[in-house]
Amino acid sequence: MLVIICHVSQSQIDLNSLSRVIFDFGKMGVQLFFFLSAYTLCLSMDSRKEQYFIRNFYIRRYFRIAPLYYLGIFIYFLVSTSPFLNHYIVVSNDKSYTTLNILSNFLLIHGVIPSANNSIVPGGWSIGTEIIFYLMFPSLFLFYKNLNLKFIYILPILGLLMATLFSLVVYSFDKNEFTNSFYYYSIFNQLQIFLIGMSCYFLEMSDSIVFSPLKSGLIFVILIGLSFMISVELKKINVSLFVFLAGLSFLFLFKFFKKINYTFNALQRIGELSFSIYIFHFLFAYPLVTHFVHFADGKTNSYILFTTSVIIVIVFSTGLAIFSERFIEQPGIKLGKKLIKMIDSYSLSTKN
Repeated sequence: MLVIICHVSQSQIDLNSLSRVIFDFGKMGVQLFFFLSAYTLCLSMDSRKEQYFIRNFYIRRYFRIAPLYYLGIFIYFLVSTSPFLNHYIVVSNDKSYTTLNILSNFLLIHGVIPSANNSIVPGGWSIGTEIIFYLMFPSLFLFYKNLNLKFIYILPILGLLMATLFSLVVYSFDKNEFTNSFYYYSIFNQLQIFLIGMSCYFLEMSDSIVFSPLKSGLIFVILIGLSFMISVELKKINVSLFVFLAGLSFLFLFKFFKKINYTFNALQRIGELSFSIYIFHFLFAYPLVTHFVHFADGKTNSYILFTTSVIIVIVFSTGLAIFSERFIEQPGIKLGKKLIKMIDSYSLSTKN
């Protein structure tokens, strides 16, 4: 929902500059996803007692991600050929559909190829970065398992130092703003967030993070505020520090909601659909909203128009996500499970 707010604000709604800066910070919703992804993967990995857990992990991840992502490649290719859908804002550019870009996205290796990283599926950079983390995760998980407690605290900071050092190298070659660059999107900059999520999990296992809801909420507000201010002031020099502070703030936001032990059912459902909502929302955040804005131009207050647009995008994206969950994602997950059973059965029969 944060990402939707960010992308709707990029349409041609007449918002003042401060509002645009605030709404643009909604892009940190991707980092919230990265944090939660790392945490829940640890939870899942710890709960499974499988002989071939690494092999099965990769199979499950592929069949969870690939079917819907392949649909995204196809959909946005169709979008790229439609002048109507690209009339006010270019959602998908047909010039991006080179053999290299398509193939690397199909193979899910676009996270390491700048031209393919965010050009075939809008927002696809986060999937590319997530896939690289998946490749690293089993090794990182086993590494964390054998770490002393003090090193679990240190690892995210080491991730920040690595990201900062790399950003300084990038900046020395290119002094242009690069918050929407391959460096910003890359695992070099985002690994620190995954490490915060993993550290959160392992510190919880040792009861090392104990804060009251009030303290957790207060720390979240302070950290996210610092992240926002730094993102405005230093985004041309260091895009690593504000990303790190945002990820750290989400740890305390997570602790706050876990401590108050209250479930928001509607948000939980949106969370379950979040991958497909993320893939589909570009269809509505740009083409639908910009046409809607031009239709309502001058007739409605800008902020009412903005709020209405956000609601429209959430509703339409969620509706499409419910459909894709039933007919694409769930069948894909079942196919992955079936493949694991087939391989296990074959391995057992071979041994016998």
